[in-house]
Amino acid sequence: MKAHFYNKDKSVNAGDRSALLSSAGRFVLTKERNRCVSKYFIWLSDHHHTLNVLISLQYISSSYLNIAYYTTVDAYFDDLNKIGNMVKDLIGFVPRYIRFPGGSSNQVSKKYCHKIMSKLTKEVVNRGYQYYDWNEDSEDGSGQLSVKQLIKNATASTEKNIMLLFHDANGKENSLKAIGPVIQYYQNKGYVFKGIDDSSFVVHHSVNN
Repeated sequence: MKAHFYNKDKSVNAGDRSALLSSAGRFVLTKERNRCVSKYFIWLSDHHHTLNVLISLQYISSSYLNIAYYTTVDAYFDDLNKIGNMVKDLIGFVPRYIRFPGGSSNQVSKKYCHKIMSKLTKEVVNRGYQYYDWNEDSEDGSGQLSVKQLIKNATASTEKNIMLLFHDANGKENSLKAIGPVIQYYQNKGYVFKGIDDSSFVVHHSVNN
């Protein structure tokens, strides 16, 4: 059994490394001006072979609510190229693994462009990327949940392969506190945490737009 720890990352403190890196992580990069974050991603890149950590892309726009990238296909790839170039400046290459903001099943894109997700899910693959969604959610993106509730949500899956979604952003301190117990729970169940590579199973949601 494999569980890919999936972390949408905006700011990770160095003190939180032990829980995150005791297993494996996928760090999805958005735009962040904090120098410490840039240094942290360089550190992750330097150690990704031994730590089984993957750095992938999400978006460079200022927030999920500012979703100019879903107005047109060209706007999306303009945004993706910008974050790709920013990451390349930090780690020396452009990752090929991505996550759509809100997932490929998001419905907020309907407000901006009819059927754009149907187009993007095909076009990113045509351009050499692979996108990932998740099949287990801590639900920490839904508001301020207690550590106990986050652990309960994140340990509900009995799937053979699990792609687990956590967020690490401002106000998500409880998510970081929940990560260690969640990792320990799945390891005790016999799961092995691994970084994503070309041989990994792929989770794709049903596209709603």
